[in-house]
Amino acid sequence: MPMIHFGDARTQRLAELYQSTDRLEEAIGIVQQVAETALDDPFVSLSLADLLYADGDLDGVIEATDGATNDSDLGIARLHLRASALFRLGHQAAAFDTFKAALSKTANRDPELLKLVRYDRAMAYELAGEMAKGRSDLEKLYAADHSYRDVAELLPRATAATSAGAPAVSPVAASSMDVVTALASLVDMRDQGLISPADYEAKKAELLARL
Repeated sequence: MPMIHFGDARTQRLAELYQSTDRLEEAIGIVQQVAETALDDPFVSLSLADLLYADGDLDGVIEATDGATNDSDLGIARLHLRASALFRLGHQAAAFDTFKAALSKTANRDPELLKLVRYDRAMAYELAGEMAKGRSDLEKLYAADHSYRDVAELLPRATAATSAGAPAVSPVAASSMDVVTALASLVDMRDQGLISPADYEAKKAELLARL
């Protein structure tokens, strides 16, 4: 088979086709072949990291995004995937440092990408039990775009959880009176890839036991 060179539009379309039909292994193989001759290309790195994340290869994501910086939208997207992978691997301190780096420069950056990173960080803060920090991100998102995702619904809950005298707990540690809301948040976090299916099942069982 001839070497596939980055820049071949047919190669990119083929990889996208494989991904859209859930043939991730084939898509990953194509992009990995391209990466052999374009190791420093941020687009190739991002494409590979995105595929590996979808395939659940979190260590591969970390490797593919090594050296990522907030120097462009591509850099932010790579940092976003890296932070999400680190969080799912249980490396919370490293994950939050990486989220911070992704949001450290906002000038001339894609506003929608920045909102996505901030939203995912807010969800990660909640899951980690750092509700005050999660609330801060939700407030900034609401101020920038009050209709963004379910921020308008999440913010009142976060505000109540961090008000004077209220226990600062995460959704997965919510009281029995808030189990339904906590389960809904847990489903969102699973669907966004912030927690693994195994973690989801464990936390769901923990919540249901409170009923």
